[in-house]
Amino acid sequence: MRTLFLHIGSHKTGTTSLQHALRRYLAKDSDTTFIDLRKPSSKLVRSRGKRRAFQAQIDLERAETIFADAVSLASLNTKKFICSDEDFFWLNDPVTVAKFAAIIERYFTRIYIICYLRRQDQLAFAHRKQVIEGHAAARFYGANVTALPRYRPYYQRYFNYARKLETIWAPAFGKDNIILRVFERDCLMKGDIVTDFSETTDIAFEPIGKITTNISMGGNQTYLGLRLLEAGVDASQRRKIVAALPPEGEYLPSRSEAMTFMEYFSKANSRLARLWEINDQPIEFNCNFGMYPETGSAMIWDFKPVQSKLIDVLDEEKLKKLGL
Repeated sequence: MRTLFLHIGSHKTGTTSLQHALRRYLAKDSDTTFIDLRKPSSKLVRSRGKRRAFQAQIDLERAETIFADAVSLASLNTKKFICSDEDFFWLNDPVTVAKFAAIIERYFTRIYIICYLRRQDQLAFAHRKQVIEGHAAARFYGANVTALPRYRPYYQRYFNYARKLETIWAPAFGKDNIILRVFERDCLMKGDIVTDFSETTDIAFEPIGKITTNISMGGNQTYLGLRLLEAGVDASQRRKIVAALPPEGEYLPSRSEAMTFMEYFSKANSRLARLWEINDQPIEFNCNFGMYPETGSAMIWDFKPVQSKLIDVLDEEKLKKLGL
């Protein structure tokens, strides 16, 4: 009997730390094999398009090969398989996901979908780093020089968790096979994603020290990166310039801006709470907006440390916006 745990994200829920632990710290006597879907050679999810035209698809032919090989090469005592890629969360085509399910069901007796959900404003705010670095998020959100992206109706395709689960993942894999967790410190076992995943899946890890991955940007770096994106500076140059600027402060939306952003998903979250549970309790996000100030962050940063680099890529008008 072979069991697959397919971890689909979402983004900004500790996935990098979890994937690092899966690569390096699975218990040595474990009956578990990790299928690394983040390597370029085994990447299954591809995306194209921008904003409303943004689409993600699964390479079904490659999926067939990867899972067939993983099963055939696994040791005889392997009972559990894990794969993890937060980019599965971009998917919105139920037909593609159903075809994907049909492929992997040939190799596994049981398949569980593991999904960590984060309150929408917090996910969008944390996603700004990926926008600046030129990941798929940059094409999805577009250029907004704001701490939170300006809401667009097509955001529902990504942030309406109830619809995503109901129409895409549950029909393909069965609602009873979907395991949901809320990505909030008080909801995670010991406040840690790796510990929580281990307890949820009954998969053992070797002792792990503190994992430091995906360090967040300073507020000045975030603001500068978004300005560079708006100006059309390519991702490689953005990363270099932002990295050269010493981090300082936070670039935060106001409390009212965050609450307004969340209002667009209130009906979806109410439906999520009605239809989905964790340990017989409805799934609900905390309603604390205390992390945000009454007014958004003031742009008072000094960009002179990278002035020479900025002069090479920005015109005079755009330099003035940065006080240069």
